[in-house]
Amino acid sequence: MNQERVGSKQAQSVEYRASKYDVQTQPYYESIFQWVLRNSKTTETRHLVTTLLPIPADGSVIKVFTGTKDYFLLSSLNDSMTDYIKENPGKCLVGALAVGYLIGKIASRRG
Repeated sequence: MNQERVGSKQAQSVEYRASKYDVQTQPYYESIFQWVLRNSKTTETRHLVTTLLPIPADGSVIKVFTGTKDYFLLSSLNDSMTDYIKENPGKCLVGALAVGYLIGKIASRRG
């Protein structure tokens, strides 16, 4: 991979705009308490940050980092974990209880 090094300048007068909006989703539970009470949510709040950059006329390069590099990896892992939990809720509940018990035992030995 051969990359050319091109001189770049720091952008002046960068402007950020943030907006918040709600998106309709399939029903989901934010916590175990909502699941027990069967109080599902059908909206999700999302935030959008927009950056406005001046474009230089001298041909210098502007590189913009637009988000986490691991988004697609984390998204695919989340999908596979969600599928596993839906297929094996009993195993996941027992595992969560066991981990909680161990953390409680470790935390109680601090004395």
